[in-house]
Amino acid sequence: MKVIYIKLKHKGLNNTQGFTLIEVLLAILIFSLLIVTVYGSFNRVLTDVEAIDEDLIFHEAATNCFFRMDADLRSLHISMTPRYSPPEMSNPPDPFRVIGDKSDTVNNSFGRLRFSSSAHLPIDKIFHGGIAEIVYYVEADGEDHYVLKRTDRVDYESDWEPSVYDPVLCENIRSLKFTYYDQEGTEYDFWDSEDEEYEFSTPVAIGIELEIGRDKVSFNFKTSVTMPVFRTKMENETL
Repeated sequence: MKVIYIKLKHKGLNNTQGFTLIEVLLAILIFSLLIVTVYGSFNRVLTDVEAIDEDLIFHEAATNCFFRMDADLRSLHISMTPRYSPPEMSNPPDPFRVIGDKSDTVNNSFGRLRFSSSAHLPIDKIFHGGIAEIVYYVEADGEDHYVLKRTDRVDYESDWEPSVYDPVLCENIRSLKFTYYDQEGTEYDFWDSEDEEYEFSTPVAIGIELEIGRDKVSFNFKTSVTMPVFRTKMENETL
């Protein structure tokens, strides 16, 4: 049996003509557009991931800060009547007073809060029992860079002063504000439980507003803490 091989010819297979210059330039243009599109999409994904990571970092920092403040304030210790008596000229101030004021820096003003609490933290891994003086204050840490610090000391017969050893509670502080509420729900920007203006009472609740951020990105966080105990207003006739 004979096997017959048939050779097929196609004109296109033998065409030796190459690409024209226009076709090459067009291909390069299409390829360049494709690369730019892919790179742009990839860059946006990376930027979004970085932004999400930064958001999470700031949210975690604010959450940890609020948890610490909440624990301190919910362990508030104050002098209750009738053991408490309004201050006199010759008497030292109440060691368990609540003071809410502001601290001024070169470019900004921040809320500052002083109170006493049983939520004392160990120092150098050694627990010192007792009622601690807690002070939240903001301090400059470089140019236009602020940190929130927390004083925690059991022996506080001397006046409070900032210390380089006070631990940092939160970094990248933009603003810090405390709002104080009395028994009627009236808001105050300041508080002094040793002042007759507040009838020697302590706040019923404290609102906290915290703004943290870096460069042009910032986040605002708010919370409020209801005091576990408070000293009611003392009537003028009892003074």
